Amino acid sequence: SWVVVIAAAACAAFLLHRAASRDSDSSEIGHMAIGAGLLAYVLACLLASLELAAYWTVNQPDGYRQALMASLTVLWAFIPAATAAVIIRRDLDTRAFVLPWIGYGIGAALVVAGLTVYEGSSTWFSFNWIFLADLLLIGCVWSNGFQSRRVGQGQAANVLETGSYALLALLLAAEFNRWGDTAAVSQQLARALLSCAWALEAFALIWFGLVTRMQLRRILGFVLFGFTVLHVIFVAWEAKLDPALQIVSFIGSGLLLLAAAAFYSRFSRVFLAEGGTRSRASADEEDLVPPKKEAQNDQPL
Repeated sequence: SWVVVIAAAACAAFLLHRAASRDSDSSEIGHMAIGAGLLAYVLACLLASLELAAYWTVNQPDGYRQALMASLTVLWAFIPAATAAVIIRRDLDTRAFVLPWIGYGIGAALVVAGLTVYEGSSTWFSFNWIFLADLLLIGCVWSNGFQSRRVGQGQAANVLETGSYALLALLLAAEFNRWGDTAAVSQQLARALLSCAWALEAFALIWFGLVTRMQLRRILGFVLFGFTVLHVIFVAWEAKLDPALQIVSFIGSGLLLLAAAAFYSRFSRVFLAEGGTRSRASADEEDLVPPKKEAQNDQPL
């Protein structure tokens, strides 16, 4: 019955769109076509989510909660990605990008909700269905931010990119916490390694921000370094880590912080040179301006 309603709404959207294309002056029919298309889109997404949730909750195999969250996360990584691809391929209005943005917001909410059931018995790092599904969604969010920046949606691109980096840091914390509960490593060693992993991500952000000349990425890298320092000082000491693990955590994070500072001071002048700070758009705009004519020495008679 749901499929019949969705198909009817899709057919109505198609017929209304064809009628609106024949009569260019009828904006009301065009708005009705958009409304019918959105109805079909929303109902299809809701149906897929409910059907997927019903499959796991009815059967209830071992670890079905983890499988449910991983499946929903993969679904909401695919839906916005496919929506953005259709928008770009058909060269639709850039305002249509609000649909994948909302979809990735739902996906981010699923990532956070999945942390409540984040567990697994694998002794290998990252060998966890939820981790792999969340990593896929984070990659799709980052890719959509790149696509949004290409179509001129700079603010939305910054939000999506910032969210992808924040979700990655949160996911690393959840995975190291799960890994510490297994026989592979101790909880104390997992916390020490988390500080190194956050510092490595922060270093990568600073390097990426210098290469691409984007201030936001460099700021996010230094902010993540700040959280890493707080984690090392307060969380590690509060957990009463072994002195050897404290040394590993401090040295690993400190070396990456020193490397980031040295890299920034050494190559910032090269990457952020005055001639290279112009964006491609501003450079093109300046190239379109005709050169000023030189002043003539001859005075008018």
